[in-house]
Amino acid sequence: MTLAVLFDSSHAKFVELAAPRMTRGVSRKPSFNAATEAMRLRADSHARRRVRYRGSRLDRFSRELLALRDEGATTAEIQRWLRERRVRVHHSTVARWLRCRGAS
Repeated sequence: MTLAVLFDSSHAKFVELAAPRMTRGVSRKPSFNAATEAMRLRADSHARRRVRYRGSRLDRFSRELLALRDEGATTAEIQRWLRERRVRVHHSTVARWLRCRGAS
């Protein structure tokens, strides 16, 4: 049996590996099962597609923001109102939040 010496950089050490035997007709690979692999890939795709919603900073003030908008406040005025309460968001964030919540 022949030994090969390799340097394993991930562990910073030398590793001795046995050379594979040369045998005919014997495959050392595990058999491929398409049904199992397809099921594993579908489960992985499902996990990747999961909705990960974290909630907006503006959700805490939803009643106040919608009331201000109903009274005719602009998005810039609402942004200033939020800034007075130490919530620093961009003008477009306020506009998008209002648009998604059905406020025109």
